[in-house]
Amino acid sequence: RKLLIGSNEDVDMIELENGCVCCGPEAGQLAPAVHRLVRTAEDRGAPFDHILIELSGIADPGMVKYNLLEGGVKTDRVITLVDGSSFPGLYHAWDEMGMRNDLTGGREIVEADPCVPHRKVVELLVQQLEEADVTIVNMDDIATSGEVEYTLAVCAALNPASTVIMWPRPNNPVAPTEQSCEPGVAIVSVSYTHLR
Repeated sequence: RKLLIGSNEDVDMIELENGCVCCGPEAGQLAPAVHRLVRTAEDRGAPFDHILIELSGIADPGMVKYNLLEGGVKTDRVITLVDGSSFPGLYHAWDEMGMRNDLTGGREIVEADPCVPHRKVVELLVQQLEEADVTIVNMDDIATSGEVEYTLAVCAALNPASTVIMWPRPNNPVAPTEQSCEPGVAIVSVSYTHLR
């Protein structure tokens, strides 16, 4: 249990480190961890309204969703967070992820994740956006208007069914994942653009 900053309540969290929950040997650990978390909360008499699974920026949310389903956990939505200031440059990057320590977090992380080394930056970015039910574009405070317009246009073109939200929105301090969401499991795919 951890106390979140700005909250008066403890929050149950399970952190799985040093592995890949989309395609590595650790992929099978996520669904049982979610089941344990749910059981613990129910045993305490305080079941969860929501469960958020936050992925690293190099994870494939589609594979995580598939692995969760195989483990008996249905995902209600995939939320992808996109950095509006760096997206335009990365969308045109043809580098392999294994060559971009600035995006992956370093060699150690790349070696622990068998999915990453040979994937193109743009391929992973597109995959994350295509999986999104909700796309949150942030960093608009440091992005130029051209970068924001480009990012919004590409996000909408790649996945017209996804709800695209600018964040932070003026006069609205509530995070978009807390607004009118039905109880359930959400995968939050933090685009690797946030790891720079």
